[in-house]
Amino acid sequence: MQCRSSIARSGAPCGARAAQPHSVSPVTSAPVRCGGSLRAITGSQGVATSHRVVTAAATKPAAKGFGDPKKKPGSGKTLDAKTSCPCGSGAPYGECCSKYHTGEASASTPEALLRSRYCAYFAKNAEYIADTTHPESPEYTGSKAVYLTSVKASQKRMDLQKLQLFKEEPGKAPEEVFITFQIDFYDAQGAHTKGSKGDLTVRTEKSRFLKANGKWLFIDSEFVQPDRSFPKITLG
Repeated sequence: MQCRSSIARSGAPCGARAAQPHSVSPVTSAPVRCGGSLRAITGSQGVATSHRVVTAAATKPAAKGFGDPKKKPGSGKTLDAKTSCPCGSGAPYGECCSKYHTGEASASTPEALLRSRYCAYFAKNAEYIADTTHPESPEYTGSKAVYLTSVKASQKRMDLQKLQLFKEEPGKAPEEVFITFQIDFYDAQGAHTKGSKGDLTVRTEKSRFLKANGKWLFIDSEFVQPDRSFPKITLG
């Protein structure tokens, strides 16, 4: 499979040398995929697994794979603790993803991690994306600074609208989980006029998560064909 980028991922160039892992044993029982939960936006190469409501070619990759209630320099938007969390759980942000973004807690399940990463992409919080990406991820290339630059570039392009989770499956390796989900977003890369949001894109991804040193981390993802028969899962 060719390397591609999405929301879980950063949009870093494929083929670059990955950062050295920190006491985490490599997982070899499952194939490594390029991409990420909330992985980078790609162009038209590969299987057509997302569609644009307004058709326009996107030529540059943006990141895949996914706030901090107290805004810090470079952290992006400030989210109100009382407003509904962007992840779609139905709970207020202050009772949902906020605790993960502030470091008060770590996501206890892969689904909670995926939702919190989506929320971080919504809030333009690149630090959280970097901190919850596995060091052996094909997206985590070069230094953290290089990775953050890639994530920020993707976050700048993406105006997230909706997250829907379809399916969760155990992997072959211990503490490995796959989640299939759909994201709706406007891609500024396809904007034809100044101030336009760009193309509305709907994308289905399957992301892989591993537990390392007691914490769930995103490692990679791939685009998949949308299947409306997928059962919708709720926040675990």
